Amino acid sequence: MVGRQRDRVCIDLRGLGAQLQARADACGMTTAALVRSSLIHHLSESSDEPDALIVAGAPKDDCLKVTLRIPVGYALLLARRARKAETSQGRYVAGLLDGFPPRPITPALEQVVSALVGSTYQLAALSGDINAHLRALRAGERGGFDLYRVNSEPVPGLIQRHLSLASQVVAALQPERRERRDAAVIRRAEGKKT
Repeated sequence: MVGRQRDRVCIDLRGLGAQLQARADACGMTTAALVRSSLIHHLSESSDEPDALIVAGAPKDDCLKVTLRIPVGYALLLARRARKAETSQGRYVAGLLDGFPPRPITPALEQVVSALVGSTYQLAALSGDINAHLRALRAGERGGFDLYRVNSEPVPGLIQRHLSLASQVVAALQPERRERRDAAVIRRAEGKKT
């Protein structure tokens, strides 16, 4: 069986070896990894394809195994945070790359989601009742429908409660403003380094 050949290049650094090694050490990378990442950055500058298009263009159901070499503490932290968010470590890292790490599922969030599901069922029943009422009105019937009450609760109250629950779920799933601000500061700082 013939193995794949690696692409190799020998480069005369002309006195830049010490600087390259110092930069690699500062970044916590090997010199080879630093050179590869620099080449990737340089070669991708000619491409105007944004990151979102790269992700969108990839097959959605295909997964690729990636091995990360990170300090033990960060590996433990990754495992812990992925468990708290009830997702795989791969999906957690993908969320980090998107800029929106999955949020931990808290008991309070589970209760709100459960209440939202119940509220959604109530609104579905209300929709059926309203459609039945409208059909009866079109047929000329004047039944004893109380359109504005469902299970003795006024319709506007049902809708307001549902919207309140939905907003709590959306707020819980959004990254904190501070996290977004910190990520923006880091991106700006990284942009100034290059």
